[in-house]
Amino acid sequence: MSSSASRLKSHCKTGGELIIVRVRNDTGTKRIQIKPSASWADLLLQIRAVFSLPNETFTISIDPKGESNVAGELHKLLSQLGVVNGTLLYLKVTGGSVDMRENENEMDSASPMELSPTLNGETMISKQQNSQAVISPQTYKPAYIRSLSLKASLFEDNVDKKLASESGLIARQRDPSVCQHGARGQCINCAPLEPYNQTYLESHDPPIRHLSFHSYLRKLAGGADKGKFVSLEDLSFKLKPGCTEHPSWPNGICSKCSPGVVTLKRQEYRHVDLVQFQDPSIVDRFISYWRTTGSQRIGYLYGQYEEYNGVPLGIKATVLAIYEPPQISTRDSVELLEDSRESVVESLADWLGIRRVGWIFTDLEASLESGKVHYKRHMHTFFLSAEECIMAANFQNKHPNLCKLASMGKFGSKFVTVCVEGNQDNEIEMRGYQVSNQCMALVRDDCLVPCLDASELGYIRESTSKQYVPDVYYKTTIQKREITLIGKPLPMDFMLLDIPVSAPMSDQLQQGMKLLGRADPFPIENRESARQLQNNNTLIAHLSAQPPNQFIGTIADFHLLFFLTTTDLTDLTPHLPELCDGIRRENVVQVYNWKESNPAWRTIEECVRITSETLSPRSMQQGPPTYPSGSVLWSCKECTFFNSSGDQTCSMCGTRK
Repeated sequence: MSSSASRLKSHCKTGGELIIVRVRNDTGTKRIQIKPSASWADLLLQIRAVFSLPNETFTISIDPKGESNVAGELHKLLSQLGVVNGTLLYLKVTGGSVDMRENENEMDSASPMELSPTLNGETMISKQQNSQAVISPQTYKPAYIRSLSLKASLFEDNVDKKLASESGLIARQRDPSVCQHGARGQCINCAPLEPYNQTYLESHDPPIRHLSFHSYLRKLAGGADKGKFVSLEDLSFKLKPGCTEHPSWPNGICSKCSPGVVTLKRQEYRHVDLVQFQDPSIVDRFISYWRTTGSQRIGYLYGQYEEYNGVPLGIKATVLAIYEPPQISTRDSVELLEDSRESVVESLADWLGIRRVGWIFTDLEASLESGKVHYKRHMHTFFLSAEECIMAANFQNKHPNLCKLASMGKFGSKFVTVCVEGNQDNEIEMRGYQVSNQCMALVRDDCLVPCLDASELGYIRESTSKQYVPDVYYKTTIQKREITLIGKPLPMDFMLLDIPVSAPMSDQLQQGMKLLGRADPFPIENRESARQLQNNNTLIAHLSAQPPNQFIGTIADFHLLFFLTTTDLTDLTPHLPELCDGIRRENVVQVYNWKESNPAWRTIEECVRITSETLSPRSMQQGPPTYPSGSVLWSCKECTFFNSSGDQTCSMCGTRK
């Protein structure tokens, strides 16, 4: 946020605490300690190690008979699969190892939902015909050109799979001034360029400062070995466990188990090259909270990753909606609270075919001049504070980028950070960022903390009796000389990657069913402090005001769909996946069939009809209800609560009539 208060506190678990998962087999029960933020793949790896199952296949069940097997995507968090502290799982060894390479033809014809990836010879989940989750080992040698296996790359994002199959070459036209051949010929002056060609990147308008991630992979594979030995490894700042040549730290250390001295360098690539909002109103409604209350705000970006043609082999994050979690907002800080409905939001996003792609926050301060804001973030202050960078790194660690070239199956992250701030013209502007993979590793291993007296600086921890922290250096240029300095303190912009942020103009708006961007959208969740309420009265008033022939435009609202999962008027949650599928596919017939045939929705329509007839002689089918001066009830203009005619103030929010 501001330079003095970018205090992004969080009551949510950051993954530092450990939970205990009990795993029982024929020989007994063993307890596995693991972070609650760990993935299903992380737990399977630990199970294989604890029970010494290097080659055997096995199943994981939640009952002793093995009838209810646990099956989940490897990148899913344990909390999303219902694995919490004290969970008891049952392990059953099913046989020897299976060489999946013998079944490649079968895998090619299998449904993607029936397969799960193998991570560098580790665990794999395969949903067999008997509906059991079978975990079996498989090995491969990372190589960029060679196909590793359908299993290894199964859960890579679709955009990654598509870009990996493209050449990425930059076509050039024949230049008559230097090309001496005919129109169908080709020479060195007009031959296609590689996507990482430095001359092309520098001459691009505007210049491309960072390679796209897939251009970076092509660069690694462009040497004499053609990527034969390409393998992406994450940095580790921890001691290697299990060294037997000396006592454990702090009583002993050696070069074999210590991570050694680390010199940071600027990252030349980024995983996302553009953040694009589907509709400008998505951001306008998010900023409206600051305009109304003067307090800052945090939200999660939901959308999808797509190809971006602005840079070679580029990827963009398209934002379709912003979800605002529970938080305590002030003029210079935001404190995130535990969100009991986070799993509901994730399920809704999954039904709609979208995912959490980033987070957004405001750092705005009104200027004395009307309509202007202060310009606080620039090269002479900071772009992101150390606390914000650490928070961004935590988010990126929780949302890793699955990659078949990485030894652990994941490398970096596509999760983006967007800051809404004032620019040099004192106007509101959005800027996008990511932190480097090195910053992610420093935060993951608890080596980086913010400086107390300088928000733009971080600090590498000192070693203690409980934790060994290696020396971390960075290179910088002073008076045209490159020097190496220790990261105490460490300038955070050294690990920042800037990402352009855009929204289409009004004549370029994407067609189809938008999840937000309507003229009369439903109130946003968790805005009670701004007197914007989501309740049954709000729902009925909102639906009553909508034309009956505009059902699709009304229902295709992310915030309305979220409230429908929590309303107690009727239990709509079991019926929402079908509706969301129709919205996702933009299938008008499917959406209207759902409306006409769903009994739970007819209950809500009946509530709307009764309320509308009470407030106005006209029915809901004849148009929106009117509120004559002699009406028995009046609707609050702030929270839309219906009050009796004798009340001069709203019984819900206190606003005067």
